[in-house]
Amino acid sequence: MAQAIPELVRQLKDGSERSKMHSLIALRDLANSNRKRSAQIVRAGGLEPLVMLLKEGSEGAKEAACLALAGIAQDSEQCSAQIVSAGALQPLLFMLLEEGSLAALRTLIILFDKNNGELQRMVTLLKEGTDEDKSCAAHTLTLVAESSELAEKIINSGALQTLVTLLKEGPEDAKAVVADALWALAQKNENRSAKIADSGALQLLVILLKEGTAKAQTSAVSTLTHLAAGSDQRAEKIVATGALNPLLDLLKEGSEDAKEDVALMLGILSLKSEDRSAKIVNAGALKPLVSLLKEGSDDAKHYAAATLGRLSVNSELRGTQVADAGALQPLVTILKEGMAEAQLSAAGALMSLAAGCEERCAQIFQTGALGPLVALLKQGSENGHVVAIRTLGYLACKSNHRSTRIVEAGVLPPLARLLKEGSGAVKAFAVRTLCDIAANSVERGVQIVNSGALQPLVALLNHGSGDAKANALRVLRNLASISAELRTRVVKAGVPVAALKDELPAADAAAAADAAAAELLAEEEASKVRAP
Repeated sequence: MAQAIPELVRQLKDGSERSKMHSLIALRDLANSNRKRSAQIVRAGGLEPLVMLLKEGSEGAKEAACLALAGIAQDSEQCSAQIVSAGALQPLLFMLLEEGSLAALRTLIILFDKNNGELQRMVTLLKEGTDEDKSCAAHTLTLVAESSELAEKIINSGALQTLVTLLKEGPEDAKAVVADALWALAQKNENRSAKIADSGALQLLVILLKEGTAKAQTSAVSTLTHLAAGSDQRAEKIVATGALNPLLDLLKEGSEDAKEDVALMLGILSLKSEDRSAKIVNAGALKPLVSLLKEGSDDAKHYAAATLGRLSVNSELRGTQVADAGALQPLVTILKEGMAEAQLSAAGALMSLAAGCEERCAQIFQTGALGPLVALLKQGSENGHVVAIRTLGYLACKSNHRSTRIVEAGVLPPLARLLKEGSGAVKAFAVRTLCDIAANSVERGVQIVNSGALQPLVALLNHGSGDAKANALRVLRNLASISAELRTRVVKAGVPVAALKDELPAADAAAAADAAAAELLAEEEASKVRAP
């Protein structure tokens, strides 16, 4: 095959259109299957006609020429440098930026990886080029960083400080592209995110939120969101820099994309911070978030529901404010009719709003949440099961009327199934909810036993973890205390009579069960994050 390469190159230069295409495909395959062939293609003069095809060939010929050059570039730094010397860079950049060619992107990534000089050339264009050059260089670095492992190399090339300078002093049209480049460089890397924040980019991105073009504002929100998500300290700094007011302006009056991004970012800023959550609510975020629940895109509804849920967590005041802003009915509507992700976020928000507040539990029940919560329990994901179970438990707690309605809605068979088949967290919460449903009702206690829940409860008592044992024992004691008939059935199922004595005080038992279940859920979620 080595002897055929010069002839293939000759045909690529001078042959008919058909023979050129056959030769191009053959050279592409040779360059990507055997590195020794790459040097032979270069020696035979193959680079010049390949680069010419990048400029003048058909769409298919351009893609094939890109892939041939990518294979040749992989061979060595010398081959990579020869490709650049042959004039490939400009047509590759044109194909990437104007035509969206993934083959061109792949080839550029290899050239930058093999040839530090070309990466440095991009940085030089950022510093010294025309306004158009600067935008093109920033866009190229964005795509390369997003699609490869070269982000660290780009940072170390000096690009970061140049990008920050452009964000401060560059042309307005370039600032959106620069914000996108910072977003790409920060992806999935805490060290790079910290470097970007320490470079002074946070303050400049907040200024861009206030004063930039619509596109620049949207890009700034995306970048700030990513930087905030990885660090509570950065989230605090973003709020302290004055981001909330321009964010809320975008939430009210920005584009659809901007509204989605702001709704997501407000949820991230509210995480693990009572102070930031209060500031977000006091700045006036609730009404525009509720408007997104009603009229936003599917993604906007998902993010708005998640953010309202986070704002409601562990705060009676903010929960009341969210409900008073009119969130309950649109949340239930999303739970009934929304996309899967939005349904889960809406259910999570309702769970946070129901926790510990009888008045809101009654309001949620009256808005028609029961049916869709039971549907989520039957058909949802594991997270959906947990949220539905917990919300139904809150609704059942201390309300005979709601507990009876929940049983009538068909909740017991899926709860019994999840007691057998669910994860540890699902089982723990299912047990807690069964206890709330069973409380002080002979009829509901009999229905729980008849639903098939008794044996899995006994199995949890005998073989479950410490937390599951405690929760299962609490339900079994509750059932046994309701009537002599139920007590007999519990004992016949294998529960020792001695185990049915010495019940904890009700308030202490409920608190212990909730704490144990929440801890177990947190452990399982953490293990998913750690898993490769």
